[in-house]
Amino acid sequence: MVRAVSLWPTVVIVALGGCDGGDGLPRQAIAGTVTLDGKPLDYGSILFTTLGDGSTMSGGSLIADGRYAIARDQGLVPGSYRVAIYAPDVGSKSSTSELPTQLGKLPTDRIPPQYNMETTLTAQVEKGGANDFVFDLKSR
Repeated sequence: MVRAVSLWPTVVIVALGGCDGGDGLPRQAIAGTVTLDGKPLDYGSILFTTLGDGSTMSGGSLIADGRYAIARDQGLVPGSYRVAIYAPDVGSKSSTSELPTQLGKLPTDRIPPQYNMETTLTAQVEKGGANDFVFDLKSR
C-alpha cells in the first residue's frame, strides 16, 4: 500500500532551500512577520516569486510563531516579488491510505485565496536594504 503525505507548500520550500548561494548573484537576506487577524501565524509557509519579464526566481521559508527568515546564501536578488502565504488546516487532511482516490484532496488552507492562490501580496527586495516584510492578513 502506498502512503502519501500532504505537505505541498513545504515540499516546495524544502526543494528551494537546497539551492547553493555560491552562484555569484547579489542575494539578500529576507525576514519578517505574518499575522492572521492580528495574531502571529502559528505555522505555515511563505513563497516569493519574481514579477515581470525576465528570468524567474523564487525562494521561501517556513513560518513559525509568526516569523520567517531566508538566509542570505539562499536569499533573493533585488527586484519585485509576488508573495504567497499558506497555512493548511491540519484538522482537514484527508486519509492518505488510498493514494489514487485521495490524490486530488489537499487540506483546506486557513489563509484566504487572495494571499496565496490568487495573491495580491507583493514585496520589493532592495540591495543592502532591511528586506524585513510584514504581512497582516485578514481571514474575512
